[in-house]
Amino acid sequence: MAGRLDELEDELVHIFVGPERKKFSVHKNLICRYEDFFKAALQDNGFKEGAENKMDLPEDKPYIFQEFVNWMYAAQVESLQISTEEAEHTRDLAIIEL
Repeated sequence: MAGRLDELEDELVHIFVGPERKKFSVHKNLICRYEDFFKAALQDNGFKEGAENKMDLPEDKPYIFQEFVNWMYAAQVESLQISTEEAEHTRDLAIIEL
């Protein structure tokens, strides 16, 4: 864990998750290192997100993004509690992809 924390830079990015726009502030270099999606969107390459260090993820669930943040900073993931409806929806999507 200390290795990850030692490599943090000062620059933060603000990510707004879900329809309620829950705000997460994370170190830009850390999130870009662990996820190519964020690396592509947040680099200084002309995208608005990279220039403003802000990003909206309206379709995502804040509690799932929180687990991603926990994993990035502490290398651990808590047990996720999901509703039966969400589990059934995920199962249906997996069947469709087959």
